[in-house]
Amino acid sequence: MSDFAGNIGKRKRRQKKAQSQFIQEQLHKIQDTDAGQKQTKGDDAYTELIKQLGGNQAVKKVKEMQEAQTKLMSKVKREQKAESSFSQYIKHACKDRKKIELSEHKADGITNFYHSRILREEAIANQRQLQKPKLEEFTAQSKSFPTLSLKAPIDLALPSHFSLSKTLLTDTAFHRELLDRIGLLKPRTLYQEQPYFSEQPSSATAHKQVGLEYFSLLRSGLDVRSEYEGQDDLRRMRDAYVYHVLDYVVQDRTRVHYNDIKVMEENSRGMVTLDNVFELAKEQQSEGEASEEASEQEEGSDIDTPEEDEEEVLEDVGGKKKKKVAMPLSYLPLDPQGYLSQAQTDFFKTLPVQDQGFTRPKVLILTPFKQMAYQIVETIVMLVNGGKWKKVSKKKKFREEFGSEEEAFNDYFKLGIAFNHSKKKTEDQVTIKLYEQFYKSDIIVASPLGLRTITGQEQDENAQKQQRIDFDFLSSIEFLVLDQAEAFVFQNLEHVEELLKLINKQPKKLQDLNDISRIKALYTSQHTPSGADKLPKQLRQNIIISKFRNIDLDYCLDQFCSQNLFGQVNIRKIQPNRAKDLCNQLNTGSNGHLKITLRRLPNVETLAHVDDARYAFFTKQIWDKLYDENPGYTVLFVPSYLDFVRLRTYFKNKNAQVAYISEYSEKKDCQRNRQYYETKEKPVLMITERALIFDKIQLRYARSIVLYALPDSPDTLTDALLPITHDSRFDAVMKVRLNLLKQTLSKGKSAEVVEAGLAKEAVSLGKERKVASMGKAVVGLFSRFDGLQLERVVGSQGYKKMVTIEAKDAWTITSGDME
Repeated sequence: MSDFAGNIGKRKRRQKKAQSQFIQEQLHKIQDTDAGQKQTKGDDAYTELIKQLGGNQAVKKVKEMQEAQTKLMSKVKREQKAESSFSQYIKHACKDRKKIELSEHKADGITNFYHSRILREEAIANQRQLQKPKLEEFTAQSKSFPTLSLKAPIDLALPSHFSLSKTLLTDTAFHRELLDRIGLLKPRTLYQEQPYFSEQPSSATAHKQVGLEYFSLLRSGLDVRSEYEGQDDLRRMRDAYVYHVLDYVVQDRTRVHYNDIKVMEENSRGMVTLDNVFELAKEQQSEGEASEEASEQEEGSDIDTPEEDEEEVLEDVGGKKKKKVAMPLSYLPLDPQGYLSQAQTDFFKTLPVQDQGFTRPKVLILTPFKQMAYQIVETIVMLVNGGKWKKVSKKKKFREEFGSEEEAFNDYFKLGIAFNHSKKKTEDQVTIKLYEQFYKSDIIVASPLGLRTITGQEQDENAQKQQRIDFDFLSSIEFLVLDQAEAFVFQNLEHVEELLKLINKQPKKLQDLNDISRIKALYTSQHTPSGADKLPKQLRQNIIISKFRNIDLDYCLDQFCSQNLFGQVNIRKIQPNRAKDLCNQLNTGSNGHLKITLRRLPNVETLAHVDDARYAFFTKQIWDKLYDENPGYTVLFVPSYLDFVRLRTYFKNKNAQVAYISEYSEKKDCQRNRQYYETKEKPVLMITERALIFDKIQLRYARSIVLYALPDSPDTLTDALLPITHDSRFDAVMKVRLNLLKQTLSKGKSAEVVEAGLAKEAVSLGKERKVASMGKAVVGLFSRFDGLQLERVVGSQGYKKMVTIEAKDAWTITSGDME
């Protein structure tokens, strides 16, 4: 018996020794500063391992670092795979595209946009043969833009040297920063050495000359429609078009100033006034000496005269000659990087005095909110006024109405800006006047709503009788700019459409027109190739900047802004796979698994049947299953308010418990309906896209999301909808429900009862959170006519195969994979 007990003891000791040896080996594998230290007295190897794994913070830190490194490596592999796929897609997409770039030679690429435009107008007005360019539709790529769709001459050459008004070349910090942002102060080698987009080794390569190519496209005279990505991209494009149109306006006002002086001198010739009485007397006195002076000049023609000192000018002050030191020019070097040069004003003296349109405004800038208008006007003022707000009329009023945070997103405004040459100063000094009457303005900055209150509706007979309709000031617009045009989709696109109909129409009244003798012949001649009523529209340059494309906006622009005689260019950006990126972000760590399913509507033959087909499919195939088995926290996203009203009627007829939030809901109604939803009193919340865009209410959490139609704005999906499915967002709902329960229990009950009820509810919410994290899903409906919206969800690489007739009806995205 004792031998048997001894054998058992030996076996236990051997097992313990082997266990201790194994644990020691595991301890050596852990990278810890205390790993080499001696064990504490009385602690065996097992206790030491528990301490290392459980209590030692250094070990925890090592484990966290290892996990973070593993996640980082997997992320890098995913990015490398995506980057490789993106590069292959770019090379394939740009394979047959024509390559265009800036002209390398100054002689070929130099252009003064104002001069060339005036010469075109003169050729048409004089009825000379107008060489109308032959326009062809083709695709191209440049060094900064991989996808250019053009309707232009096939031999299109982008200018690379720009002759600009010296007023805009003032050497200030603001001017240098703006010109550098556009790319006009960067070395030419930076552009020459930059490879084409499809040949770049990485999709993350910084395109430092995007602004330069965009500015060059504007100077070519084409209509330009572009998509921006991010605020930096928007600011670069905004600075470029402001600089472009402002250069035209300043040169045009300089020409008018020259002609004003010329006409005034011609009209006052031979007339005796207080200003010229002494000059006329001197002229009469010198007529008798003219012959003697002429003979003296002939005799002394062979005598060398001293050259005039360029640094000194003799000024006649009180009958004495006084030395006047010439002021140094405060302009940039005329050719800092081979891009810029100063426009020659002598060109204006060779032109006729017919220098105006029916009315004075030349530029119309439509922008959605006052915040954007403030940035545009600030850029204009700083460029023209030497980088300062000094001596700008009504600047205090402007800053109060446009610069305050309360007015930032006000969509009702209109502002006229006039540029005048001061009579007391030299001809190069331009003064700015804000809040000028439209008929005396050069640039109009307004929102569609603000301008529509003046133009009204042409069919409104009562308004016409009361003379409340006026749109003659839009008759001579030469530049139309739609800044952040995507916002017009969420405001009222009808306002934009009605305004576009009125631009460049012949005026109906005569009292506010310019001097008829100064109106350009192209506005009045009926023998021009297209007629006087159509030619201004065909010479107008339309500049559209939008974050994304919209089918309604595209139709409006194609109808009213696609008549440019010299062509059009569309700059499209390559859309990323936002669904894939969001799945990779949300399906990490302890967060539950998110699955995105996109279902295609069957049997949709035409665009006119899309709405009815979507409604029938949703009510027959989706709603009953969604509502009967719904555990709560389901968001039904409906982009269109018309669809929202249609579904609301359907739900009320079925007595369904649904909470409703739209852009027209009052704030109290929004808060009440959100509370119904968060307390699960109503398991479904239906909300429109405009309600999310205009921040009517902020959603806190959703377990499942149903996209009745794909959103127009990509920000709606990435910022407002999918992030609320994260498990951490459930904590906000827990707090709301616990606070409501506390308010209910605290009425007439003891503190112990309240605490017990809250504890019980907290345990229940914890279990509910675990269950909710396991069944998160997003379901979206689309048709083959929703290509624009679908491209913004799944990216430019994958959307085409989803809208073909042969494509399957359902696509699932989980952790970045699409099946």
